[in-house]
Amino acid sequence: MKKADELLSSHGLKVKEKEIVTSSSVPDAIIDYAEKKSIDLIIIGSLGLSASSKFKLGSVSSTVVRYAHCSVYVVKA
Repeated sequence: MKKADELLSSHGLKVKEKEIVTSSSVPDAIIDYAEKKSIDLIIIGSLGLSASSKFKLGSVSSTVVRYAHCSVYVVKA
């Protein structure tokens, strides 16, 4: 995360990272937080653990991509 923060900051992008502890579903917590804070972009990792992971996102990342109100950038983790 530190490397990504440094890279983005070097290009003039303001980076905020947040750890969220929740009892609800992870995708819902991410989406709700982004809406409440008027986030412009969510960057999320995808492990790609399925057999055909080359073409599929994980359940959390695919749900966030589908329902988030803002742009979502998925990074292969």
